[in-house]
Amino acid sequence: MKIILSLVTALMFTTSCTYSQLDTPLDAICHSKKQHTLVLKSGYEIKIFAPNNAISPDIWEGPVCIRKVQEDNYCLKGYSLIKGIEIIPSSDEAEISIFSGSNSEIKRVKVKSCKEFN
Repeated sequence: MKIILSLVTALMFTTSCTYSQLDTPLDAICHSKKQHTLVLKSGYEIKIFAPNNAISPDIWEGPVCIRKVQEDNYCLKGYSLIKGIEIIPSSDEAEISIFSGSNSEIKRVKVKSCKEFN
């Protein structure tokens, strides 16, 4: 019984873990060599991790890292099921299209501050 309880506790921790709870520094995630798609768009570098297809992806499991090309720090967002990203350089914003089942949503993020807004 004790072993089962330990396994259930470990599984609960694993499934509820977010990137901010990991021991890995956030910047290390964005510099990771894990499978990702790299996009340069309007002076921004975008890394979207875990594409559904290495050659022609159209969905990514995430996370997403965004930064201005000249900047050192990434904005890391732990979104999953990402359909696409649009950059609005005049306002330093990114619009990240995500979905879950039949529900779609656009998350708007200020890249420099990494703050989500509506």
